[in-house]
Amino acid sequence: MISPTPIYNRPIGDVALFYAFKGRCKEIMADYLKAGKHVIYIDRGYFGHRPPGTDHYNGYHRFAINGLHPTPDDVMREGHKVDRWKHHRIDPQKHYKGSHILLAGMSPNQARKAGLKANEWEIRTAKELRRVTKRTILCKPKPSWDDAPSVPGCVDAREKTLGQCLWGCHLTVSHHSNVAIDGLIAGVPGMVTDGPCQNICPEGGLIEKPFFPSKTFLAQFLSGLSYWQWNRDEMANGSAWEFLRERLLSTH
Repeated sequence: MISPTPIYNRPIGDVALFYAFKGRCKEIMADYLKAGKHVIYIDRGYFGHRPPGTDHYNGYHRFAINGLHPTPDDVMREGHKVDRWKHHRIDPQKHYKGSHILLAGMSPNQARKAGLKANEWEIRTAKELRRVTKRTILCKPKPSWDDAPSVPGCVDAREKTLGQCLWGCHLTVSHHSNVAIDGLIAGVPGMVTDGPCQNICPEGGLIEKPFFPSKTFLAQFLSGLSYWQWNRDEMANGSAWEFLRERLLSTH
């Protein structure tokens, strides 16, 4: 049973569920986990996004248990079939060697989730990259952050689409996994700090010779990730909740 709670005082029930991470969500998540309870977090999906001009809640939405992203172990768990991934009809590209590095920025709200100030991670990461590489670094701010400041040492790529930034890209660098996953599908290695693909886009990996997964490993990863995102019809018919219930009972 799902009970809307407009006023929060303390954990009630076994599971807290919320979409996006605003208001008191950080406090609520901490309280529930401290009490030994669970949190289901929902946000925009990694792929299968809503068609342009349609309702915000169309398309696929990602789910996570007790965190903001499914863990690498959640995603790579055995038993995930390829059916959900094949439904998206996305053909991952082979790894190719590009030239520039794409630094994908966060919104102020995303930075707050990670305990950072707005643009703090981008500036620090650009400095670290510049110390070890002479490659051009494109920085693409979060599109929703209209007045994002430029990052020193980077070429501002806010006017470019993500597809344009990935064309000829050597490596994506992001705090969490959304852009890294787009990059992997486009044949571009990645480095991330958080999110489900930390094991195939390791932070601290080699800049000049970054790791790129085998075709088999990438297919397993994308198949598993597909089970952590669902659309409204699947939420309405119970498929999404049944999957999450099984995971809560078996692994959490």
